Amino acid sequence: MSVILRDLSKDTIRLNLKLKISNFVPYCLEKIIRERVPDHNYILGVTYETGDSQICMSGHRKEGESIEEGCCREMSEELFLEPKYPQKPIFSTKVNHFFCYDLRDLRPRSIQVVEKYEDTRDRAVICVHGTEKDILRYMKRIKKQEYINDRIVGIWSARKKNVLGAIYGVRENSKGINFLY
Repeated sequence: MSVILRDLSKDTIRLNLKLKISNFVPYCLEKIIRERVPDHNYILGVTYETGDSQICMSGHRKEGESIEEGCCREMSEELFLEPKYPQKPIFSTKVNHFFCYDLRDLRPRSIQVVEKYEDTRDRAVICVHGTEKDILRYMKRIKKQEYINDRIVGIWSARKKNVLGAIYGVRENSKGINFLY
């Protein structure tokens, strides 16, 4: 399979489609995917109502949160998951803090919404990956969402090599439209 999309508003799973990829690819994400994700695994991303699909996912830490707490909150808001064992970032730049989780190290979580605090500049960039079987099981378990945060309308997944190819496409054509098949 190439791309798997869980449509959160229509409560469907679509296979082998074409995604328009966002030009937002934080520095070092490619390196983390290359070094931390097994070659046969799939990587999760999110699709927004604008039609853009982000490679992996990210979100800003709120005032009063640690970056680890912000990572956990963002995963619950966007992927409906939380880590069984929270971890420290594997790499940080001035504002981006990178996390990488195997889907087997996560569990379902209801949405945790924090609206009363302002975003900070710090951002958790989160790569979640798993085997095809684990990804399909996860996609099947996600139910239609009454509350969808950040205008996310879908969760998608593609093989590591296809995601890396999309990253290379974004880097080479940063002003144009890039697709993942």
